[in-house]
Amino acid sequence: MKDAALIRSKFGDVKGFELLRTQNDFIQKAIKRYEGREVQHTGDGFMASFASVSNCVKCALDIQEHFKEHNRHASGFQVDMAIGLSAGDPVTEKDYFFGEAIQLAKRLGYIAGEGQILMSSTVRDHYKKEGLEVLSEKEAIKALNPIEEKLLNRLIDVMEKAWNQEGFNVGDLGRQMALSKSQLYRKITSLTGHSPNEFIKEFRLKKAIGLIEKQQGNISEIAFETGFNSPSYFSKCFHKRFGILPSDYADAIA
Repeated sequence: MKDAALIRSKFGDVKGFELLRTQNDFIQKAIKRYEGREVQHTGDGFMASFASVSNCVKCALDIQEHFKEHNRHASGFQVDMAIGLSAGDPVTEKDYFFGEAIQLAKRLGYIAGEGQILMSSTVRDHYKKEGLEVLSEKEAIKALNPIEEKLLNRLIDVMEKAWNQEGFNVGDLGRQMALSKSQLYRKITSLTGHSPNEFIKEFRLKKAIGLIEKQQGNISEIAFETGFNSPSYFSKCFHKRFGILPSDYADAIA
């Protein structure tokens, strides 16, 4: 769930936990209904495995439709779900169970838009082999091609190493990805829906959410840790993105 960590601060502990519990319960039941297996449940998402690609896609569509219906009637905070679907071999060069498939699924979910299911080219190909309906007719689903997947992995790999470097900027990102300024803007915007500058900021803000939740420093320390050049600018960006000041968010979840 996108920005699930903010629900408690928006509604308070009791109402926030109840909303999360209700949505999590639906997701868990949907996974079972489509013969999936829950592998992991973090604070803001689920990792599940399916033997059938068709069941995996149907489950994802069911979950997304549920959240659309919830948001149509929600009088308060809307809940947006982004889903990444990937497939792969059980053991790969990364030497852990379904390692590359899990990593790609997380990254697909990370860049998926609100209410969107983003799948890998492998899932799309398996889905087509099963002779199911054309995916392009489903507005909620988009599939990356292998070139886009390679770009996504390169982008996240670079950001994971550089997100906390204060001087890291769009020029540095372009150099590390071996792309010109115009190429970088066109490719990153097409892939993520954000300009390169916006993507860097979004990446840092989401890292900041994690640091605040883990209470790893005060707000000023977290601002510098996540690559912002001043606490005031960090607070301004955080408030604009999440609708709450980082200090208020820290107090709400303390």
